[in-house]
Amino acid sequence: GTPRATAISRLQAAGYKVQVQPGPEFDAKIKKGLVLRTKPAASTRLARGKTVTVVMSAGPHYYTIPRVAKESPADARKALEATGPLTVASDFKPEASDTVPAGLVKRTDPPAGAKVTSDQTITIYVSSGPPMVDIPSVPQGTPFNQAAHTLHDSAGQFKVDRVDEYSDSVGDGEVISLSPSDKARKGSTITVTVSKGPEMVKVPDIPVGTPIGDATKAITDAGLVPNVVPVGGSNPVTVLALSPTSGQSVHAGSTVTVYALSS
Repeated sequence: GTPRATAISRLQAAGYKVQVQPGPEFDAKIKKGLVLRTKPAASTRLARGKTVTVVMSAGPHYYTIPRVAKESPADARKALEATGPLTVASDFKPEASDTVPAGLVKRTDPPAGAKVTSDQTITIYVSSGPPMVDIPSVPQGTPFNQAAHTLHDSAGQFKVDRVDEYSDSVGDGEVISLSPSDKARKGSTITVTVSKGPEMVKVPDIPVGTPIGDATKAITDAGLVPNVVPVGGSNPVTVLALSPTSGQSVHAGSTVTVYALSS
């Protein structure tokens, strides 16, 4: 830690010859340009008139951090350790990224190109993929095209997967629901369920005189509910009439009244 001139002066005053080692040596603690040590070391017994070599400090050895972005964490660690005796944190830290695939290195701290000493800790940040963002509000009943534009143009830049299903309460072509509906990763796909309107089915063709058992089965198979009304007795046998009539379109699950000739 002594300046060069002071060190030389003191050694000469003590009766020694002095030479300075041609090349300084790196040291993390002693500043550049100050004495690092002597050869022989201080407190060594040495006859006067002998030569003492003064070793100067080059200051800390700085290493340039290599660029390891988009490499695997293991390869990044190897690259850093190959640069020199660097201190690399044992744990990788996750961090969201729009540009670096999940599982690959996003960055280091300090960053690539920075100069560090061997005792500075370098942290490797690994991409966890795009960040989680809020999904915009798309109320039920919103036209599908409007909903798709809202999702595409939002901060999440979401993709859209359309699923159509029947609905008695939401109009044809309008949004029933989103999945997920709260948060999702930026750029991910949102499933938009869109109404096809109410499901309509046709009353099956059941001629007059059809046995009542065949009639009720045909109605049930069509997704409708038969309601048999006996006419002329209590034991229905064959079909007299239907209401609604054969071929008429009705909501799925509707009731079809079967007027039946009874015995």
